[in-house]
Amino acid sequence: MLGPRLALRQNSATIFHMHRRVARLTIALVATCSACGKDGADGADGADGDAGSSAQGGASGSAGSSAATGGDAGGTSSGAGGGSPGMGGLGGSGASPGTASGGASGMAGEGGAVGGAGGSSGAGGSAGELCADYSGGAFIDFDIVEETLRVWVTNPSFITEAERLLAEDEARIPVFNTLLDGTGCDPQWSWRPDPMDLDFADFTIEICDGVPSYIERNKQEWLSSVGSYCPWSARVVAVTEP
Repeated sequence: MLGPRLALRQNSATIFHMHRRVARLTIALVATCSACGKDGADGADGADGDAGSSAQGGASGSAGSSAATGGDAGGTSSGAGGGSPGMGGLGGSGASPGTASGGASGMAGEGGAVGGAGGSSGAGGSAGELCADYSGGAFIDFDIVEETLRVWVTNPSFITEAERLLAEDEARIPVFNTLLDGTGCDPQWSWRPDPMDLDFADFTIEICDGVPSYIERNKQEWLSSVGSYCPWSARVVAVTEP
């Protein structure tokens, strides 16, 4: 009978010691959890800096100071560690950094509408107005490929032929035997034909053919080496006597 009683006592002692160890572990665990909760609360307080950074518990420390310009800027969240980094709340959103700039930037006004219409651009003067005081001749307008040329003519036979060509829708080559430097009655060009030294032809040499813009680009060379102008594709489109 002694053997079983001894064994029972030993088992009871073992169970008693196990209960004591369990009680100690429970107390330690409770204390640890209390410390975690405190650190988490400290982290939440630290997140009070209005920058709205996530203040992850006390693990990262000073997460709440957020260099921003909002509110308290700070509560330095010094909770150091504390087991797992208890999330510590998201630390109020606060005023987002830099928005306290005096009520936005204002709309900069409307700039005084669109600055006015600026006035119309002016007609720039028609070709006729350049020579409005001319008399004793006619203005003759030519289409030359995709360009135009207006000349002042005082040669009666040339004017008569130009009127006939216009009326009968025919084309002949105008031959301006002498080109002069300086703008005439056409503001597009800085040269002009001599108003008397001209006639019409059915054939001419090719060297004097071209468009007005080519002469304009090469004026000095043209005046010195060619001197005349005979546009093969020219057609009379208007004859106007002042």
